[in-house]
Amino acid sequence: MRTMVYILSSISLLVFTISGLALDAPRPDESAKPWAMMQKLSPLVGSWRMTRERTFDNGKSWTVYPPSTVKLAYNQKGLLLEQQPIGGDEDGFHLAIFTSYDQYQGVYWQAAIEDYWGLMDISEGQLVDGALIYTNTESQTYYPMEKGRLGALRLTVELKSPLRFVRIEESYDGGVSWAKAFRIRYEKLPVSPAGIEKMDNHNKP
Repeated sequence: MRTMVYILSSISLLVFTISGLALDAPRPDESAKPWAMMQKLSPLVGSWRMTRERTFDNGKSWTVYPPSTVKLAYNQKGLLLEQQPIGGDEDGFHLAIFTSYDQYQGVYWQAAIEDYWGLMDISEGQLVDGALIYTNTESQTYYPMEKGRLGALRLTVELKSPLRFVRIEESYDGGVSWAKAFRIRYEKLPVSPAGIEKMDNHNKP
């Protein structure tokens, strides 16, 4: 058993070392700007317990949904940040989120694909006061919200760890006015010596 643990630990260390070398490897000049901008999102990397809350009265009261687990990791040589649900085949609403930086338009792009309506939401964002703020008013990839109405979304993503929030507002007039819609709490999960995030009893069925 000790030998097996040692082997698994060594393999995990090797994988993380290779991943780190890939991110730090020489890159073409054209990649320098987006890579640097994506590194500003590094506090989001890791596995998180995510708890969603919904309000229908602009924050006076909140409905809490069961927690789920997501993992965020870099891909595409550090130029893409992916959020993937863990246990996404279970009942409920799950999102896969892909984030990149467009050096020519000077914006972050976020593509969010959900498993309920089968929609892809495209938002563009900027860094403002330590947070990443997105809206989908330009793309108009609106979601069915209250009573089936299509609503625009504005997301404020805190760049913090080990506790952070994503606050989502909704608009039914194209972004002229906004109201509170969702509040999502992210709690970072601890990492074991083998480099594998622990799933405690809160994440078990």
